[in-house]
Amino acid sequence: MKKKKVFLISFNKLTIDFWKHHLNFENVCFLHWKNPYHGINNLSVIWPDIVIIDGYFSNESYDDCLAEVLKLKCKQKIFCLTPLPKAYDKTVYMDERLSVSKLDEEVLNQINEELNPNQENNQLRQTA
Repeated sequence: MKKKKVFLISFNKLTIDFWKHHLNFENVCFLHWKNPYHGINNLSVIWPDIVIIDGYFSNESYDDCLAEVLKLKCKQKIFCLTPLPKAYDKTVYMDERLSVSKLDEEVLNQINEELNPNQENNQLRQTA
């Protein structure tokens, strides 16, 4: 099976270890961009299958970044993680590829399903 390319454009300081703890990166090529502008500049070079924009705890607006990602004319799934209500960006952007959510178990399960759709157990990993 071809590895999916996942772009994480982060507006905060969560580490790769944090994401590895919550998401299943088996069979995934994971690219973590701590500088959002470097991530945006590489979108059309790498053409990821899934884009995650992490806007939690951000001191700057992620709206421009989200708008740039949505401009791409491809079918990748886009997850925008924000403390704002779910309907906020969904209403503004109206794009079927976009899923706006708080960082919770539901969205982590959705992302894991996109990452590895054939695995039966894509539930949020529990801490031991």
